[in-house]
Amino acid sequence: MGNQKQNEKYDKNSDLIIEFLALFNKIDKHFDKLLWIDNFIPFNEKIKRIAKGNYPISWFVKLNQYQIKHFGEIRNELTHWIKMDWYSYVYPSDYAMSKLKKYVDIIKKPFRCIDIFKKPVFTCNEDDQLKKILKIMDKNNYSHVPVYDKDEKYIWLLAESKVLAWLTEGESSKDMNSTKVWDVPLISDLGYVLFLDKNCNVYEIDKLFALKKQKSKKLGVILITENGNKDDKILWVITAGDTALIDAYVVR
Repeated sequence: MGNQKQNEKYDKNSDLIIEFLALFNKIDKHFDKLLWIDNFIPFNEKIKRIAKGNYPISWFVKLNQYQIKHFGEIRNELTHWIKMDWYSYVYPSDYAMSKLKKYVDIIKKPFRCIDIFKKPVFTCNEDDQLKKILKIMDKNNYSHVPVYDKDEKYIWLLAESKVLAWLTEGESSKDMNSTKVWDVPLISDLGYVLFLDKNCNVYEIDKLFALKKQKSKKLGVILITENGNKDDKILWVITAGDTALIDAYVVR
């Protein structure tokens, strides 16, 4: 009976190790594919190159490089174990397996903006009545609205903060019935507004907001289009206020 239980435990541990190595191999092979590697490079060197590079998962790897390195250390121990007649002091826990599976999913297919941001985009024209646009912004909690010209080309960005500052400046009151969108200060700063293509993922978005913050600068809005071009139709508007939603999908 004792030998039977021991054998069952041994079989279970063997299955866990085989599953762990198979999952880890998916990460290792994906790194090779990203780096165009066809010869041997240490796993930690792959992590370093991807974290410093500009790959879709670079920010994820940078944020989680120590955990990923630890998976590599476990892999090394387990492969040595195979060489020693399947004997090891290390066995992957259920938590380690769950974490590794999650990392595999993120590395191979990180959440894209198209999977997360579903809020319809509201735009306006430069000759629209400002009062009308502000009512829509207030009702739908829009902080930024893309502005188009008469040729239906994006030109600037209307920001709630800019409008409030404009309304309170000067001593004379503003005639809101005759005020057009083009009468208020619009944002044209390319550092405050960025364009990205629809296949960008949450880690790329998180990286942009984080790096701007580290440099004591502000990234206010990311405009998502088909190919990241300014002249493409705007599909989604992502603002600094959406960082809470992004954080819900980012593993740190």
